[in-house]
Amino acid sequence: MKHVRHKQNFMAKDGTHINGAESFNSRLDLSYRGTHHHQSKYRQQFYADEIAWRVNHCRDPNHTQWETLISGVLAHPVSDTWARYWQRKHRKERENGQQ
Repeated sequence: MKHVRHKQNFMAKDGTHINGAESFNSRLDLSYRGTHHHQSKYRQQFYADEIAWRVNHCRDPNHTQWETLISGVLAHPVSDTWARYWQRKHRKERENGQQ
């Protein structure tokens, strides 16, 4: 693992820096404070995936983002994780050992 010592310099000699990681963590923190006021520890990867998608497509026009999102949703099968999420049935089924 490479380390960047900020007291000595901004980057390692080979150009390694941590700006991308710091930026991503900042966006994740801002989403927690701004959009998702509670983040379940079981769903942390989903929140990180959403932020990654937003970062990767931030320069795309809105209609392109919309088309990418809708085509991905329509091509994907029904999710076992998110199906019936809003009815909170996943909690009851998890408690009863059902899937």
